[in-house]
Amino acid sequence: MNIKILNSTENKLIGRREIEFEIDYEKIPKREEILEVLSKEGQFNRELLIIKKIDDISGIRKSYGIAYEYQNERDMKKFEPKYRIKRWKIGKEEKGKEEQKTKQ
Repeated sequence: MNIKILNSTENKLIGRREIEFEIDYEKIPKREEILEVLSKEGQFNRELLIIKKIDDISGIRKSYGIAYEYQNERDMKKFEPKYRIKRWKIGKEEKGKEEQKTKQ
């Protein structure tokens, strides 16, 4: 899977960076994989990164997406719906559950 960042603009009023990207893939990637590659490729903070949408391009193995990187968690909670935050924090929750299981 390859991610190409097409555009990145700073929205100072809301306190976030708005990122447009394109994904080339062999098999459909999972959400966690997209977040990891996007955060490494663009050097974005994984904890403050939310992907708003991913649209598939018909006939080819490419997708187009829009992501937001917030400056802080307070702004993210203020502007993003709770369901979207929960959806894109999958890896963080899974790691927490694994740590709790190992402690018990």
